Amino acid sequence: DAFDAAFAAGNAAHGRVYNIGGGPDNVLSVREVLAYIERRQQRKLQYHFDNWRPGDQKVFVSDIWRAQTELGWTPKVRWSQGLDLLYDWVSQKRRFVSMRVGAKLRILHVGKFYPPRMGGIETHLHALCGELRKVSDVSILVASEDSSDKDEVVEDVPVLRAGTILNLASAPFCPTMTSRIRASEADLVHLHLPNPPAILAYLASGHPGPLILTYHSDTIRHKLLGALFQPLLHAALRRSSAIIVTSPNYLRTSPVLTRYRARCKVIPHGIHVADFERPDRAAVEHLRQQYGDRIVISVGRLVYYKGFEYLIQSMTRVEGRLLIVGDGPLRKHLEDMAISLGVSDRIVFLGEIQSSKLVPCYHAADVFALASVSRAEAFGIVQLEAMACGKPVVNTSLPSGVPFVSLDGITGITVLPANPEALAKAINSLLDDPIRRAQYGNAARRRVQAKFNLELMTRRTLRLYQRVMQSPNTSPKFRGQGSADLDSGMGESALDNTASPGSKSQRRCTLGETLR
Repeated sequence: DAFDAAFAAGNAAHGRVYNIGGGPDNVLSVREVLAYIERRQQRKLQYHFDNWRPGDQKVFVSDIWRAQTELGWTPKVRWSQGLDLLYDWVSQKRRFVSMRVGAKLRILHVGKFYPPRMGGIETHLHALCGELRKVSDVSILVASEDSSDKDEVVEDVPVLRAGTILNLASAPFCPTMTSRIRASEADLVHLHLPNPPAILAYLASGHPGPLILTYHSDTIRHKLLGALFQPLLHAALRRSSAIIVTSPNYLRTSPVLTRYRARCKVIPHGIHVADFERPDRAAVEHLRQQYGDRIVISVGRLVYYKGFEYLIQSMTRVEGRLLIVGDGPLRKHLEDMAISLGVSDRIVFLGEIQSSKLVPCYHAADVFALASVSRAEAFGIVQLEAMACGKPVVNTSLPSGVPFVSLDGITGITVLPANPEALAKAINSLLDDPIRRAQYGNAARRRVQAKFNLELMTRRTLRLYQRVMQSPNTSPKFRGQGSADLDSGMGESALDNTASPGSKSQRRCTLGETLR
């Protein structure tokens, strides 16, 4: 209002200096400010008094006489009203304020499971949170393998495992998950989908902070359960501040995400490439001696959408040996199929293998195959692992992120899903051509290093967190309606762009910090 008054005065105010303040009617002491905060917070503040410093003014009252007489201006907001407005604003923006004064961002990730339980989402969650812990207070809430709650620390990350009382269509129901989310002091919650019970727990918790969703895949197989949970899913999508999608392919083809494209952000999965580049050479040589030349490897849970039955059928036309890494409900069925087709002597079921022992298996192999048959295979992180080991990939042309990861004719060969003949032809063509195999494998390694590394994924995720925290009550709009924003700049560290204690900006005691 003071600016409006000066603007209205025109040339009469040109070059003049005016004191703008509360004037004699709005004198306020530090004691009164402290008493006001104690009333609003209903608690006693801790403070102490020190000696006066030389030059301190014990009383200061702004002289607003000139502004009153020449501009016709008087203060319209009393100090008590101004404090109310400031206190309410800081309360609403307290998470943003806490970030700006240097506090670490507190993040709660909610998923289905966490290692040692293996799976694509579990692998992603483990890698991302391992990096986020370096710059934030990150914790993880997942389902326990039994009915009891378990709290532990895994590689410096607090992992809260809520007891599971029911598993319905691979969805664990955990009664204490709601109270765990509600009690969390996280500035934001990052929920990994699909996970209907976790959505229900989050919505019931009433957590006030922003919600980030990573939309790993649509609900494909369990259509009845998916239909029942559609209202909850859309409630979470509407509530979210941003939705992470792992490939532009999945964003284009998901019927669910169509109406939410403006709040979608494509951030592909990333892996720590160096973990796959230096194998135990003795272990690699041992595997080669054990299984011979012309080794094909496939990694994943033995479930319907992985298409292992078609890969096993293809081995009737492939001269070589197939190593299957993983376990699951279809193992007995697949083993019986290998026997009935007469290829059990050339197919080895290795079961679940931890990452450290899996790397030599990748390096011992000549070709990696991902024979998935459903959009439930939304990305295929195992492709990244094999590519980081310099292996060409045979994958399938699903309307998902699978062919986005490994490119047909560049890093491998893409064939039609559920087609054993096409799989066999592609695998044989690579086994028979070492030069082409090496070309695709080298291109695969370069692609992972440039586009799917862990630092890049972490940097993009942190950047998204910051944008959301700057406007926690609105959804950021991304360039190009769900644009991938796959920037190629790799110069800055992924860990530079977030506030942390001891940062260069000076730490000050503010009203926002007191409220926090």
